[in-house]
Amino acid sequence: MQFDIGGQQIAAKVTSIRTLEWESMSPNFFIIFSPGALQEFPATYMTSFFLQRSDKRFLNELLTAYPTITVIEIDALIAQIQEIVAQVSQAVELVLGLVLISGCLVLVASIQASRDSRMSEHALIRALGGSRRLIGSSLAAEFLLLGTFAGIVAVFGAELTVGILQSQVFNLSASLHPWIWFLGPVSGALIIATVGLLGSRSLVDTPPMMVLRGLN
Repeated sequence: MQFDIGGQQIAAKVTSIRTLEWESMSPNFFIIFSPGALQEFPATYMTSFFLQRSDKRFLNELLTAYPTITVIEIDALIAQIQEIVAQVSQAVELVLGLVLISGCLVLVASIQASRDSRMSEHALIRALGGSRRLIGSSLAAEFLLLGTFAGIVAVFGAELTVGILQSQVFNLSASLHPWIWFLGPVSGALIIATVGLLGSRSLVDTPPMMVLRGLN
């Protein structure tokens, strides 16, 4: 490789390449030359050290004694990155809440759209001797099954998205999250069942005689 350092040319042969570990927060972007190869060039020195937060006043003394030194506080950068990640997480959580509310509204709308046929079916079951408990149990089973399936689909999509981000964007090994495979279907079943039963409560409470007589 040919290097141009302040207008002066120097050629060097690349003998090895290493992998960077950016998460280490250590200087790891060097091109290392053989000893003595850069003796005739001006130099800027760089190092890293650990300093307790309670000893930060030492930096003021250091900069006062050596004003040409540039100090980069990594903990401040980490705090800023954590704040950005927290804000992004809040935005994602807000979008998740809006999507969840929208899904619940769609479920309620679908129940209302099929209100007439559901009421006729429930009235016929009641007329043939079925109880309100039987109808309520069947509705609960329907919504629990629907919520469980929705949770499984959501977990699969989340795992697939995270795996692609880990392997393709962050160059990390993809990993599964077993706990979410339990939490997702259970949460989906509980949420869908609750919303569904509340949205169809009027269907169960309507007397079957009113439906059969066409008074609803």
